[in-house]
Amino acid sequence: MTQIEFVTELEQALRGNVEERIIQENVRYYNDYISEQRAAGKSEEEIFASLGSPRLIAKTIIDTSGEASTQENSRAGSYNYSTGSDDSSTGGDGWSFSWMKETASQNWVTKTIAILAIVAVVFLVLSIIFKLVAILFKPAVVVLAVAAVYYLVKNSSNK
Repeated sequence: MTQIEFVTELEQALRGNVEERIIQENVRYYNDYISEQRAAGKSEEEIFASLGSPRLIAKTIIDTSGEASTQENSRAGSYNYSTGSDDSSTGGDGWSFSWMKETASQNWVTKTIAILAIVAVVFLVLSIIFKLVAILFKPAVVVLAVAAVYYLVKNSSNK
């Protein structure tokens, strides 16, 4: 994916869902961010891997812009760039986009819940399989036990 493809996909996903001002602010932000990361020596592959899907970013912007429209300071459309400051809240690259940090923590929680749900389903399926196997093999164990007793009785009577 290239910078143009990323920004175009983001813009298309946002178009018709949020105000033009929010679209332009986010397009400008991501263009600037990608350029800054490239200037810092990161490859496009690394940059886009860290950003994730532009459609997912757009969905987050759309979701948060609904909340932000009722607030005085819109999280979806506001960002700051500080030059020369060693502010730890900017992540060291100068950009401060606090709603993305909130989204990242929400994504972590969502992924954790999804993993736990998958583990629970796997555990449930395995327990059902093992119970079925136990039910099906109970008669086989009885037959084997009877056959073993018969064999022992027959061999002991031959001696």
